[in-house]
Amino acid sequence: MTGTDLRLFGAIHADKREKVADELDEFAEGVDALFVEYPAEGTGPRPFARMWLRSPLVALGFALVTLAHLPLYAICQRSPFPAELIAARELAQERDLPLHPVDADHPVAAFGDASRSMTAVNWILFALLVAYAPVGTLATAAVLVGSVLALGLLYRVIPRVWPVLAVVGCLATLWALIFASWTSGVAAVVGLLFALVAIYATLGDRNETMLSHIERISNEHGYRDACLTTGKAHLSGLRESAESYDVRVTAEHDPRWLRYASEADDETNESETTEKQYDREPSVLQDRVHATIADWVLLLVGAPILAFVTALAFYFVATSALPVSGVSSGSETGFRAAAGLFFVLLVLVPVVYRTVAEARFGRTLGKRFFHVEVTKADGSACGWRSALLRNLVRPLDYVGGFLLLLWRSDRRRRLGDLVAGTMVVRAESVDTGADAK
Repeated sequence: MTGTDLRLFGAIHADKREKVADELDEFAEGVDALFVEYPAEGTGPRPFARMWLRSPLVALGFALVTLAHLPLYAICQRSPFPAELIAARELAQERDLPLHPVDADHPVAAFGDASRSMTAVNWILFALLVAYAPVGTLATAAVLVGSVLALGLLYRVIPRVWPVLAVVGCLATLWALIFASWTSGVAAVVGLLFALVAIYATLGDRNETMLSHIERISNEHGYRDACLTTGKAHLSGLRESAESYDVRVTAEHDPRWLRYASEADDETNESETTEKQYDREPSVLQDRVHATIADWVLLLVGAPILAFVTALAFYFVATSALPVSGVSSGSETGFRAAAGLFFVLLVLVPVVYRTVAEARFGRTLGKRFFHVEVTKADGSACGWRSALLRNLVRPLDYVGGFLLLLWRSDRRRRLGDLVAGTMVVRAESVDTGADAK
């Protein structure tokens, strides 16, 4: 038979580097070469600058995504590079294996070489943002560029201290983007949306490009058994697309965050009861944590903007259009009322968002992305009452009982789940019927 046997090593980009290295060492035993999901030029200053010149709006959002990820990278692998890339480089050096980056359509590379029409669209939209908020938009871009470049330089100069600096620097930058008066939240959100759409819309093209490069390089060098390290999100697409190339997927590694996949599989196999479908399964708990983080990132960006826009509209209406309301007795009074509304909305928006999403669809956007959902203890749809109860009790989880209950309760349920009689399950394992309402 001709062709190349390809092993797909899926990974979560922010993970324990020692764990990922051990798993890759075992998984890639006996391969002829290693391929990595990474652009040949890397994502350093030059590719990043080219991306800003050709696609400024996407680059602005991509920088924000990078800064949101870096604290996890710093904590988990003490490096700004994905865990699987670090592991692949170390393994290639240890075994003297060829290492080939094959992600030529990585967002930094792809949008750094964007077409003229794409470049024109980016610059027109970026110019509109500048016209809307000149100082805020330019300040936001400067903060993002400066933060990314500064953290990259600090890693080269003082790598041992970099993890601490990265966490502090990223959180300070994100705080400035959300709360500082001289930055533009609108520019940050618009850029973020464009970047997220670009990242997820190009997954299929990136899979095709990686497989095409693997096929070509393997034929040139005569590789018969190779391993590709890639993000978990690429696994299913690569498996399906491989049929169109002279490549056979012979093995696949499904990662577990912060835990060895073998340990998670052993724990699952030990339990023969239906509880293994619920949040007692390690992978469900991990995906639940991921979903919570994703929702908080969304809320940290969206809630302040929504609250600010609503409070601003209230201020103008109350102080000019409704003089008889009593609120417009002075701009100072109107400002105080608007400020109070702003802080009230900061509290209410997360509760309303989670309650509506879980009652109507069984899951928030974060849970939808990580394939988990909320149901009642008997497996039926969550419902409005249960969704409201579990989210009203949520603040009490943050005082210390959250982790204890997750690990000690019968189905690893937090306090809100116990009060509301709900639990978090695999989305594909239970039909809640919520979407049919």
